Amino acid sequence: MKIQLHNWWELKKRLQKRYSHLSEEDLTYEYGKEQELIVRLQKKTGTTHDDMVRIIKSFQVAYLQHELL
Repeated sequence: MKIQLHNWWELKKRLQKRYSHLSEEDLTYEYGKEQELIVRLQKKTGTTHDDMVRIIKSFQVAYLQHELL
């Protein structure tokens, strides 16, 4: 799954709202290391890998849709 860095800042804010226990370190994203981020988030939220990918994708659609138009 690809995450665009300019979108990540907005997604990060949304994820912090939904999962308030996530730290800044948990949400640190480096280009090309999407899988590491997903694994870290799934462990911290207690979700499966597939569920975390779905959550991130749904946030991208719900909150960043205006950028796709």
